[in-house]
Amino acid sequence: MRIDRPGIIRASKYALAGVSTFGLDLALLFVAIDVLHVGTIPATGGAFLIAISLNHILARNFVFSETARPMQEGFSLFLFGALVGACLSMTLMYLLQYGLELHYLTARVLVAGVVGAGNYLYNLYVNFRVVGIH
Repeated sequence: MRIDRPGIIRASKYALAGVSTFGLDLALLFVAIDVLHVGTIPATGGAFLIAISLNHILARNFVFSETARPMQEGFSLFLFGALVGACLSMTLMYLLQYGLELHYLTARVLVAGVVGAGNYLYNLYVNFRVVGIH
């Protein structure tokens, strides 16, 4: 697999957008659990969906701006990916928090690595379809 300069720049932009929206995700998660006393699993899903929505806006305008996919079609694919990501995040959070007894913030950081990499690949190959084109 050949890694090209545009691919490195794209991945770097995605990482920057992802880290910033993940900060929002963690803040929302903390407020939901420690301030509002929402359960960890529903709080994880809600925080993830809010943060990933902002991530989609950033990805469309900043990372994958060269996509030829129409906005409505891309948003439909985004919703599918977001729901899969939310389900995966909640499942992994449950396993790490209750199975391995990790603190919810530690578990969320670990989950973010797995789900974030999956989201990038999904957006690159499926949603925005820019791999091999730009």
